[in-house]
Amino acid sequence: MLFLKKIVLFLVFAAFIVSCAKKENVAPAKAEQSQKSGELKAILDNAQANPNARTSGAIQLGIPFEIGLDDIRYSLDARFVIRLDNVQDSRCPKGMMCVRAGGAKVSFSAYQGQYFNFDLETVNVLPTSAPVQRTFNGYTLKLIDVSPYPAVNIKFPKSAYKATLVLTKDEAPVKVVLSTPFELELGGKAKLGNALNLEFKEVMEDSRCPEGTQCVWQGRVKLLFVANNDQKMDLTLEAGKPQLARFDYQGFTIELLNVVPYPVAGNANQGVYKATVVVTQSPSFGSEFEMSYGTTVNIKDFDLTFNEVEDSRCPEGAQCIWAGNVKVNFKVGGFGFTLTKEAGKPELAQTTINGYMVKLVEVSPYPSVGTTINKANYRAKVVVTKAN
Repeated sequence: MLFLKKIVLFLVFAAFIVSCAKKENVAPAKAEQSQKSGELKAILDNAQANPNARTSGAIQLGIPFEIGLDDIRYSLDARFVIRLDNVQDSRCPKGMMCVRAGGAKVSFSAYQGQYFNFDLETVNVLPTSAPVQRTFNGYTLKLIDVSPYPAVNIKFPKSAYKATLVLTKDEAPVKVVLSTPFELELGGKAKLGNALNLEFKEVMEDSRCPEGTQCVWQGRVKLLFVANNDQKMDLTLEAGKPQLARFDYQGFTIELLNVVPYPVAGNANQGVYKATVVVTQSPSFGSEFEMSYGTTVNIKDFDLTFNEVEDSRCPEGAQCIWAGNVKVNFKVGGFGFTLTKEAGKPELAQTTINGYMVKLVEVSPYPSVGTTINKANYRAKVVVTKAN
């Protein structure tokens, strides 16, 4: 009996020792986590307060980036920061036969509104495997690769490892209205009902002459978009080449109107790229189509640009001695001409140029008392036919 009591006392004492040891281990872990959280948050706070100090190595949404052991990287919008804490590489080395391919597990700390520590793994085939990607607070981080790849008889130090990842922001797609320009951030998506999904995928080139610099060529900016997840389209803004800014796809014309920020001499990091785009119904000869102010439509080899508008129509809610008119200046190639919508003078609304008849059908919106119409909101309804 006395022997049993001694055993019980020993077990209780052992449990007490283990409990104390666990508490001692937990306390440093919590302190380390708190320290990392504070460091990462301080980096974000500083980046948000000093946008001009954001480094050229900032993470751009949708573009793969590399990070090494103990490196810290933050997103260009200064809303997300990440640190690579550890790498465990169990991939089957090159030149060796293995039962399974294995994977590389990477441990991270991150801050995006709150602190996170998590693992990502290059493969996710076992119940114990870490995921390939992690989503938190509207951002998704995906592990693409870990290098170097292990080889027989070569042991790489952990400091040699780099992880390649891509960060995306999970936002509702921009709602597209036909003939209405909209803005799309790099990595952003737009949606036209069930007919068209558009993603701003990549800035392929920005060789525009920086402000404050004299250049022999004005340069250009070239963007990659993807329609309906499979159709790639390069859209380019280059002086004198408007056709490069358009792409016809499944009855729609996607046109690139503007790209910001514009390069500035001596400033390598100016913020997230944003593209202004307009989607129109692809026009055809003999059918009415709408044009937005400042845009160009293409019907086969006929390019028509809505260049300018002058609206003197009597506003709704006003009494005028004359109904007024609205004049729209168009360009075909380098030639400009004006069509006028005025009551009783239909001949002013059409002309023939280069073997085609261009007719102005309608201009909207109609002016009203007390409102000012921004020129960017004007729409011209036009029909183009081949002249007899």
